[in-house]
Amino acid sequence: MVRSLSSMLHRTLSTIRPGELTEQGLQTLFIECAMDIAGAVFVVTATAVVLAVAANMAQGGLVLSTYRLGLHLENLSPASGFKKLMPGTAAGELAKSLLTVAIIGFTAYAVYSGAVSRLPRLVFMAPHDIASTTGAIVYEFAIKCGIFLLFLGAGDYYLNRRRFETSIRMTKQEVKDEARNAEGNPEIRSRIRRRQREIALRSMMAEIPKADVIITNPTHYAVALRYKPESMAAPIVVAKGKGYVALRIREIARDHDVPFVENKPLARALFKTVEVGKQIPVELFKAVAEVLAYVYRLKSIRL
Repeated sequence: MVRSLSSMLHRTLSTIRPGELTEQGLQTLFIECAMDIAGAVFVVTATAVVLAVAANMAQGGLVLSTYRLGLHLENLSPASGFKKLMPGTAAGELAKSLLTVAIIGFTAYAVYSGAVSRLPRLVFMAPHDIASTTGAIVYEFAIKCGIFLLFLGAGDYYLNRRRFETSIRMTKQEVKDEARNAEGNPEIRSRIRRRQREIALRSMMAEIPKADVIITNPTHYAVALRYKPESMAAPIVVAKGKGYVALRIREIARDHDVPFVENKPLARALFKTVEVGKQIPVELFKAVAEVLAYVYRLKSIRL
């Protein structure tokens, strides 16, 4: 842009002859140069605005909000202003700004120091040479500052990206809270499961009086079987349990005169392989049939 401005200034000066350099001619020259410079600055500024908007859209999308247009009394609070001056993001931004100003100032001083020996000779040069030399000095300064700002922008983007990714990470407590909200409170789930077990246990105990036989281990396991030849293809397990549950099964069976048969291998096999309400497997048919035949003989003798 500097070189184009220099060429425009040279073309304008070359069109004016020494005899035509009047007050009105200088005013016209100034207006033309100002318009040319304004046009060039507008192109550069518009390009910068478009690139800035495109960069924001690439990072987070285009968001239109009227929130900033409203009146927010908290922005007038001195306390909120002091908070912004506290160490943190604001301090980092301040340090970055000061570093940018310092390096640009150092770059400008370095360019000026390198060109200071050429400046006195400008008074003996033609207008074209003055514009070219000045443009070269400004162009050198712009290139050096542009390279620095490019690296600064890349580093700033990386740091802000890392800061954003760190800020959206959830703490362990937030993960636990989210899991609790998604799956329900563990205490409530535990209470529900306990309630379901109690209901299932009561339902199972209510089926024991209908059983034909209780096969025991004799104390560790208890399995209640029921068999109705006219409606069942095979005997089913109506209740089973070990420990305290086995004791309750025997107590209820004793109260309702359900016979007991002690058979340790069969009791273990039925407890481990058959769920409540399911038929016994084929491999246990023979053993269960012998137990049922024994029970039926006892009933017939009692009768």
